[in-house]
Amino acid sequence: MKTILLLLISLMLSSGLTDLRSQTVTIPASNLNQGSHSYPLSANFGYVRSEMLYMASEVGSFGIITEIGFYLNYVNHPIADSIPVVIKMKTTTATQYFTGETYDDASSGAVTVFDGMIYGGNFFMNNWTSIQLQTPYHYDQNNLAIFIETNYGNEGGELNFAKGFRCATSHSTNAFGYTPDAGAPARLRHWTNNFTPPAGLSTWEYLRPNIRMQIYEIDDCNVYPISAQIPEEVNFSCGVDEFVSPAATIMNATQTDQYNITVDFEITGPVNYSSQEIIDTILSFQQKQISFSGFNIKTPGDYNAQVRTTFLCNNVLTVQDTLEYSFKIVNPNFGGGQPINNNYFFANSTACGMNAPNAPEFYWNDTAGSVSLILNGEDVSGGLMSGNVDDGFFSLGNTLPAGDKFRYCGVDYDSFFVGTNGQIGFINNDNNYNGLVEYSAEQLPYPTPAPAIFALWTDLQFDNENITMNRLSYKSDAANNKFIITYDRAPKYGADDSTDFVSFQIILETSPGPIEDGLIIIQYDASKTGDRFKNVLDEYTICIGMQNELAGNFIQYRYTTNEIFYSYGPVFGSSLALAFGTNSAVLPVELTSFTSAVTGRDVKLNWITLSEINNSGFSIERSPASQDQWTAAGSVTGNGTTGSPSNYEFTDKNVNAGRYKYRLKQTDFNGSFEYYMLSGEVSVELPEKFNLSQNYPNPFNPSTKINYDLPVDGNVSLKLYDLSGREVMTIVNEVQTSGYYTVNFNGSNIASGAYFYRFSVSSNSGNFNMTKKMMLIK
Repeated sequence: MKTILLLLISLMLSSGLTDLRSQTVTIPASNLNQGSHSYPLSANFGYVRSEMLYMASEVGSFGIITEIGFYLNYVNHPIADSIPVVIKMKTTTATQYFTGETYDDASSGAVTVFDGMIYGGNFFMNNWTSIQLQTPYHYDQNNLAIFIETNYGNEGGELNFAKGFRCATSHSTNAFGYTPDAGAPARLRHWTNNFTPPAGLSTWEYLRPNIRMQIYEIDDCNVYPISAQIPEEVNFSCGVDEFVSPAATIMNATQTDQYNITVDFEITGPVNYSSQEIIDTILSFQQKQISFSGFNIKTPGDYNAQVRTTFLCNNVLTVQDTLEYSFKIVNPNFGGGQPINNNYFFANSTACGMNAPNAPEFYWNDTAGSVSLILNGEDVSGGLMSGNVDDGFFSLGNTLPAGDKFRYCGVDYDSFFVGTNGQIGFINNDNNYNGLVEYSAEQLPYPTPAPAIFALWTDLQFDNENITMNRLSYKSDAANNKFIITYDRAPKYGADDSTDFVSFQIILETSPGPIEDGLIIIQYDASKTGDRFKNVLDEYTICIGMQNELAGNFIQYRYTTNEIFYSYGPVFGSSLALAFGTNSAVLPVELTSFTSAVTGRDVKLNWITLSEINNSGFSIERSPASQDQWTAAGSVTGNGTTGSPSNYEFTDKNVNAGRYKYRLKQTDFNGSFEYYMLSGEVSVELPEKFNLSQNYPNPFNPSTKINYDLPVDGNVSLKLYDLSGREVMTIVNEVQTSGYYTVNFNGSNIASGAYFYRFSVSSNSGNFNMTKKMMLIK
């Protein structure tokens, strides 16, 4: 099971809710008394049953309880797989607990409000972990008893993993565990057994964990939204028809069933959205989820939304309630450019990345002539290594041509520190030393190493005996202003599968006396990476990104650990290129529009650039819509460097009937190029009628083109006659399907003069004939 923390496989969304019709009750309110305790969600026991008692005076008000939370302030293991949990609630007149009662007797009459799994990604030290109740509980009298049943690890006895929760009562410890304050009533009891569900009598304690509950007030006219949802996982393929259906949960907090509730869902932002649904019935003290029509969610940006309910209370009073929330959509395939990113942008070579103003193309650089640092698990650097080939780094100085530098975050560097675990540093000091040898990838920003590029920071092991022919090398390509670092067949630590290895390259743009930050391209070669590594990639702890010297400005392209995604930039699926650079490096041409229009067989393309830097020109490429078979359709010269908008157009003439996609290949004066995709497909329809065009050129010598349109399938004849009417030759004589046709006619073997060409079609829908005159001049 994958837990998406930033909510998307290829899209990230976060939301904040504001609701004035509920209150959050925290017991105790101050949370000043702190300690660690294993109950109620897990402990050093396989099975746990717990009961916690809260006085009505502590809760403070009655209402509908929709959520319960606990505060985690101690943890023996930060990543837990899952915990099966059952939560029950009931009211009681009891004020304290005693031993001598079974769990079945104690929980008799309690209502099950949650029965499901809680995943490890929901647990963070020094934070609340919240559980949304599947069935809201109507708490309306006396004291509140909460029962929690857990089996941590399914099989029981997961003794090494414990979760500690902050306790509400101050205490001192003794050999058994805890000694209560004098006179404190017992408010927690538990039933435990290592390997089977407990069936014995309870044990009581004085301590309870801190608790937080969301409680909605009860009123005769309270029907209101309690939550709004955008689906947590979206298959984001960058198409124009990527839609999700927003949903909302509506609560009836009245004593009677309610009918005909109008629910409006409105979103404002880069794309606006509005939808309305009617709920026929909501039973008293129950909730209902309602889904709305599709919303195109692929446009990144900040959004605000409202869910509004309207109904006629008691057939007299019209009541409205509104839930407000906000969310952000970030495309993991391109973005950045903000101050927090040090004004760097990023884009990858996926179809989604191609929608960026500029994107890289995967091209594995030849490693011939590279200098080996590690070869077949052995250090061959000649004394450049610190640490070891498992966890170490190499100090590379004087590797660039004289005067060449790599500018990174505004600073020029000519030394590189290449880590064996996928980190590239630029400064070697005591602080960075630890980061460069660190095998455990961390989430950015992170203090060390900095400044650094994290091409694929994960625990690699070049001396793994199960994977041979591995290599870590570098190469200075002065002719193309590149410094290339290659990790070839780098083994994952502890790999016992011969296909658990990865291959990737880092390409840094260097130049003499650079005036702008250099382009960074990281390439991940799927063909040179083992199947095991690709198949279990999401289980590994991996960091990909970059940060400046102070570790205050950064880009986190990907950080995943144990199938928990904090940021999810793609790596494999196929080979992929990832680029980082400032606006002038990564985005040399800023395209503001790219549109198409079809007239018959001609496709007219128009595009506008807001600004250009070193733009040599554009190549226009076309491919069948269902394939990636790109062919050149033409070219247009660019405007070099300009800060003013530029308009371009190109007409792709005489295109055969079909569906196509187009892209622009923009090329810089230095030979670098990027692609811009036309949004959507272009459709060239079949001809509506027969037609024979005048040959072109005319007069001609010796070749010319003849176009004709065929709206239906038929037997086609195209013949050449001289002025006397004598047939000179047959150019076409065959059955053809409907479409547009072009014939290249070569008159090398006939004499100069005037000729007639006759187009004849026999078909089920009738016959057609047309004749035109051409002139051959030699």
